[in-house]
Amino acid sequence: MKLSEIKGDRALEVIADIMGPISNIVSDKEAKKAFQNAEKEPIVKVLPQLIKTHKQDIYTMLAIIDGVSVEEYKKSSNMMKLLQDFSDIITDESVQSLFISAKATEQEK
Repeated sequence: MKLSEIKGDRALEVIADIMGPISNIVSDKEAKKAFQNAEKEPIVKVLPQLIKTHKQDIYTMLAIIDGVSVEEYKKSSNMMKLLQDFSDIITDESVQSLFISAKATEQEK
């Protein structure tokens, strides 16, 4: 599910809730390096490192967007669902703008 598909008050709640995991990712030195390399390399070369080092943050974001707990999300997910949901997140312009916003905030610190 994409953020643009979430409506009303739930949209604000989702944005507020996913800012924590996004902040965790953009504040990680290794993730910053990966994002910087993403400008030089295809994104598929960068994603495995992010997935391995921020698995819980990714699960948290996916569960929040799906409207379920992390435990429920893990139990109900198979490889195809994870791939689709993860693909939705990394290609969603709304999520990308949140990462850019969080990255700018981290750089100001």
